[in-house]
Amino acid sequence: MKKTGVLLLALFGVQLWAAAAPTDTQDYEFYKVRSGDSVETIATSRGLRPDVLRQLNPALENVVFPQEGTVIFVPPRVEAPRRTLSARSGKLKPNLEAVASAAPVQAAPLAPVAPTQPTRTFRSTASGLSEDEVSWIFENVVASRRGPVEESEPLALPEHQNVMITADGRTVAVPTAAPKRIKKKEVKDDEPRDVALSPRGQRVVKLLRESFKYLGVPYVWGGEDPSGMDCSGFTQKVFCDRGMPIPRTADLQFEVGQVVPRGQEQPGDMVFFETYCPGASHVGIYVGRNQFVHASSGAGYITFGDLRDDYFSRCYLGARRNW
Repeated sequence: MKKTGVLLLALFGVQLWAAAAPTDTQDYEFYKVRSGDSVETIATSRGLRPDVLRQLNPALENVVFPQEGTVIFVPPRVEAPRRTLSARSGKLKPNLEAVASAAPVQAAPLAPVAPTQPTRTFRSTASGLSEDEVSWIFENVVASRRGPVEESEPLALPEHQNVMITADGRTVAVPTAAPKRIKKKEVKDDEPRDVALSPRGQRVVKLLRESFKYLGVPYVWGGEDPSGMDCSGFTQKVFCDRGMPIPRTADLQFEVGQVVPRGQEQPGDMVFFETYCPGASHVGIYVGRNQFVHASSGAGYITFGDLRDDYFSRCYLGARRNW
């Protein structure tokens, strides 16, 4: 009795191996795993049991959901015999000649599957962007326009050239400069495919790219269009064009938005300075790593500044966040 049981078990194993192993009379083809596929769904689509499919592909032995893009070995799908219409009866009957003459389809070898690059996903915080996203934005959006930031990089200081009599009789210095045209570079609005910015990060990137469109536009006192702009005319133009309306003048812009503590500025924040009169009288857009873009009366056009500069560090009032 014991010998009979062993013999039956051996015969069952041979049959199972015969069903699983490729033979000269059975064609096999490659199958690339798609998103959502499991060993069970793939086996069912080919008329197999999952354990047989695993025997055909040892790499699937302990796997339920194979990795997307994995190439495995499967038998071809069984095509149903084509049916033709009988002129006499009007019923459908199999076209046996077509089935008999059909040659087995030989699967063409698949080209090597190139590894896909993982997508880097960023998450914003309740109050702003994550540190990783801030670094990515500066390195991939700002640095291409600003260039490398060096501690010893010399910066032009604003010069007060004219004076103005205010309504209360005070005399204040007014920054002015002759218009100066700088050839502007094209700004590409493409986001690399290997990153996924947070919604706030996307808004900030679009805001910065909008501001870079005006680099080189002449400084004009009271100007607020691409022919010439002053500091607050520039910031209002950029924010309004990105769907974030703000007031016209620096002192009123300083009153809106979320207060940002010193040292916690992030790209897209507005940075304010007390220059030629008490209160906020100059403003720019922070881009990261102490850099900001502003309409500079000293340079005579829209350019970059540095919060670490002696002049700007003395005059710095604070930052506001409107994005």
